[in-house]
Amino acid sequence: MERWVGAHHMTLWYEAKVLGWGWNPHAILAILAAVLLALLVGVLMYRKRGQRQADVLREWLRREASLSRQYRELFENANDAFVIFEPETAVILDVNRRACEIYNTNRNDLIGSNFKTLIQNEKSYEEEIQRVRERQEAAGFCAAYQHKDGRASSILVSFAEVEYAGKIAVLSIHRDVTEQVETAEALRRRNAILEAVSFAAEKLLSGGDWKENIQSVLEHLGQAVSVSRASIFENHHDPAGELVSSQRYEWAAPGIPPQIENPELQRFSWEKNHLTAWRDELSHGKVGQGVTAHLPELTRRHLAEQGIQSLIDVPIFVGEVWWGFIGFADCLGERQWSGVETEALRAAARTLGAALQRKQADETLHQADEMVKAVVRASPVALTALDREDNVVMFSPAAEKMFGWRAAEVLGKPLPYVSREEREDHQAILKGLMEGRSLENVELRRKRKDGTWVDFQLSTAPMFDTQGKAIAYLGVMNDITERKRVEEDLKRYAADLETARDKQEKNTTELKKAFEDLADAKVRAEAASRAKSEFLANMSHEIRTPLNGILGMSELLLDTTFSAEQSEYLGMLKFSTESLLTLVNDILDFSKIEAHKLVLDAIEFNLPESLVDTLKSLAHRANQKGLEVACSLSPHLPDFLIGDPGRLRQII
Repeated sequence: MERWVGAHHMTLWYEAKVLGWGWNPHAILAILAAVLLALLVGVLMYRKRGQRQADVLREWLRREASLSRQYRELFENANDAFVIFEPETAVILDVNRRACEIYNTNRNDLIGSNFKTLIQNEKSYEEEIQRVRERQEAAGFCAAYQHKDGRASSILVSFAEVEYAGKIAVLSIHRDVTEQVETAEALRRRNAILEAVSFAAEKLLSGGDWKENIQSVLEHLGQAVSVSRASIFENHHDPAGELVSSQRYEWAAPGIPPQIENPELQRFSWEKNHLTAWRDELSHGKVGQGVTAHLPELTRRHLAEQGIQSLIDVPIFVGEVWWGFIGFADCLGERQWSGVETEALRAAARTLGAALQRKQADETLHQADEMVKAVVRASPVALTALDREDNVVMFSPAAEKMFGWRAAEVLGKPLPYVSREEREDHQAILKGLMEGRSLENVELRRKRKDGTWVDFQLSTAPMFDTQGKAIAYLGVMNDITERKRVEEDLKRYAADLETARDKQEKNTTELKKAFEDLADAKVRAEAASRAKSEFLANMSHEIRTPLNGILGMSELLLDTTFSAEQSEYLGMLKFSTESLLTLVNDILDFSKIEAHKLVLDAIEFNLPESLVDTLKSLAHRANQKGLEVACSLSPHLPDFLIGDPGRLRQII
């Protein structure tokens, strides 16, 4: 009966709780007291009515017993776990089926054990027991229970004082709220991730130092996701053409060794690590996550070396191109990221992709800007740009050199080399530019800063903004001052050349006449030369005849008897005659030379004798002049030679 009453009271309390009567233990006790009072009144009434109502009482008891069984069934089959324990010792007195399921054990093991082993939250337990003792409204608390298989469950626990088996006991209702807690935690993490995403968008899209900003973003994301490491990997191709990924940035939680210097994370090969399926999923925009223990052996060993127990990789797309991924690694336990967390991480990856796209666009724009600046600096032609208000917005170094003004002197002002008299023409050019007309190779002349004039060719083109509106006008000026000077010189040269050509024609006529006169003179000279040659030939013949007679007579006289002195004189006469004959022959030879008929002899002769004979004819005359004629020959010269001794004598 006492057990039934305890169960009956506990069931009524549960009904009150389930049906929404509230969690006030005093209300439950009042209900139980009312029930007991009703029972007591019923028994007295039965006793007064006597035996006549015995059958009715037995029927009532039967119904109460049936009701007790129903309450027990309700206790056993409740969706929440019921645990009844002794408040002083915390010994468990009774449990229902759901309690056995939640704590993954049987009834016998639970009954008699210490209730505190279930909740593992001593502080909350003591506070809740104190409320029960003081009959305060139950507050409830959340306890964590570690299963034997390593799983952790979150249990919502509340206490209420009940009578059980005639004693005061505590009814503890346990509800497994693990899923709700995980969902709440996931939502908390999602909100934290979204806050980090907002921070990332503000940080990355606002400019500043990219590396510093990305490190700050990784730190916020890593802390929001509650991971050990957060990394960004970029895709590229190795020398063999294989798609690989390399770690570019990393954040590591305190106490977690960083891996940014790990060479294994540079040129990471998806194929060699048997993760091509993971790569393909990322390249198609899917998220890859897993527990290290469930991955291929090579990858598992690689991740274990980094202390990673679970990880998630979210692809980063720049435009339509798979740029890389952001990875989060947990080194403290195995975990699965919820859908809300995954979507928040996708938002983070999209923000990074947008930031990278903007970074690439900024870099491209910066390169283009630097290229334009380099072109302006290196351009040999002058470049200027005017805004719609006719103020200078660009003045290149070549323009400075051409006109003499520095850029700092003209920027933001009208062109200084356009004089007041030229302003009207200049305004007409600007009006044409505003109407969409361009100029090409228009020749102008302007005054430099130093007062000298410069001639140049001007070509113009409009510059548009992103809406296609002309905001400035580019002028390209080619200095043609030197060309103009050369053209003027060429004109003068051409005039001088025309004059010279006329003079040349006149000189040519005169020269032609001179050539004709020269030809006539040549004919006459040739005729005179022939006459001279004929005269010399005839004269030589006429002179040789008497000379031969004198030579013959000299030889005859030498054969007669004379004194030594006379013989010497006759010898000299003979030699002189021979010399004269030789001279005549030489004159004849000159005529032969002019007629190209001279022939040299090739005979053997004695060189010393020939030289001595030649010098004898000169010795007498030299002696008369007080001179001495001597001949000295090198001992290395031979005595006999092959040649023409007569021609040698002529030369000497």
